Amino acid sequence: MKQSFRIYGIASLFVATMLLTITVKAQSSSGIYLSADDFINHKLSYTAEAEAGQIRFNGLFDWANVKIKQGASPVYLRKDKIFGYRLKGADYRYFKNTAYKIIAEKGIYLYSAYQLEPNTRGVKRVEDFYFSQKPDTAIKALTMNNLEAVFQNDTQFLYAVEGFFRSDRQLADYDSKLKEYKLEYIYAQTVK
Repeated sequence: MKQSFRIYGIASLFVATMLLTITVKAQSSSGIYLSADDFINHKLSYTAEAEAGQIRFNGLFDWANVKIKQGASPVYLRKDKIFGYRLKGADYRYFKNTAYKIIAEKGIYLYSAYQLEPNTRGVKRVEDFYFSQKPDTAIKALTMNNLEAVFQNDTQFLYAVEGFFRSDRQLADYDSKLKEYKLEYIYAQTVK
């Protein structure tokens, strides 16, 4: 009797380990999202090529296309015709040929992108934040004015934003205890 429990326990542990391994591999794969629906459903295209480093997202002279090496002839996809991509566990969305990292997607979509800004010692890299109302709507700079323009019918959300945040920069604050952005949390609590 004890041996059958031991065998059952070992078999259960083995199955759980296999399922965990499959899940981690599925989540960490890279590839291209052809549409917003593909992103929502986590459906990647050209995944094997991305894993092998065969997808080039930014070419030296061709910034409008994604190049996929496939056999003798490469495949080119226009950035303005695809949603985005997943690379090294992070999702990105293209908007006007620029890739934005998707940092939150519960209700309100938050993005980040790095810009080069002049500095007294040359140029420095600065992270800027953006948002969109849905995965396929326009991406706008994360400012109070832009939030008011986009969410003008969600007064409870706007009042909460106005009462909680004092500056545009605070809109991108992250709550390490909740493990989400404060704006994302406020949106979920006020917009039903």
